[in-house]
Amino acid sequence: MTGVQTCALPISFDFAYKHNKNIRLDLIGDGIEREKIESFIEKRNLKQVIKLIGWKNDISRYVIN
Repeated sequence: MTGVQTCALPISFDFAYKHNKNIRLDLIGDGIEREKIESFIEKRNLKQVIKLIGWKNDISRYVIN
């Protein structure tokens, strides 16, 4: 995967957020693209609405039924 593909979710979220300020995004996991995603979030001023949670063995508390 390239960085563009890996960052597709934050990029898509940024577009959606411009049209709906009531949405939030929690990204669970770590990987080689984390620094690029952090940079994207910082540059787009999305730190208040995109949360990078990191690696979790149990994500059940983050899943909405």
